[in-house]
Amino acid sequence: MHDQCGQDLTALKLQTARIKAECGGHAELHRRVEALEAIATQLDQDIDFLVFELRPTAHEGLDLRVVLAKYVQNWSAHFGIPVELHAGEMSDGRLTSKIKSTLYRITQEALTNVAKHARATHVDVILGQSSDHVSLAVEDDGVGFERGDVSVAGQGLGLLGMRERAGLVAATVQVESAPGRGTTILVRVPMPTPATDRALA
Repeated sequence: MHDQCGQDLTALKLQTARIKAECGGHAELHRRVEALEAIATQLDQDIDFLVFELRPTAHEGLDLRVVLAKYVQNWSAHFGIPVELHAGEMSDGRLTSKIKSTLYRITQEALTNVAKHARATHVDVILGQSSDHVSLAVEDDGVGFERGDVSVAGQGLGLLGMRERAGLVAATVQVESAPGRGTTILVRVPMPTPATDRALA
């Protein structure tokens, strides 16, 4: 998909460049062609980001902190919203690929919500681990919403999808928000044991 779209967009950019070169003194036509060039450039960036989002992430050698750092960097550059990743010391070897992939995908969904709904100017992504659980928090400083609206707006805000993903690894999802005070998504995943590994297999 990426290669084909990339070729098509390259052809489009070449054609618009040729048309612009032939505009001569037609200022209005020149302006419209430049607008088309800007749209083509934005489409190219959007496709690159979409391909990055859809890239498979779950494999045994995955370092969750490294992958999340790369993702939030790309997300921030794409949407123009500053993001800070705070990741403490982790025993990455104790986390299954399923847990890592789930936390990664929930981060994606939470940041998608920020881009669509929050009107935030800053986001913090916090990853931590204790002896019995792994926690992930995504905090924004956006518009927030009434706590009573969480169950009603859950589907529209992607919360249902996050809870479904969390259920795959016996995790819990907590939402804290208030109008004008931003939103926090907190996910807690129990550390795997041989018993939980068998139950979730």
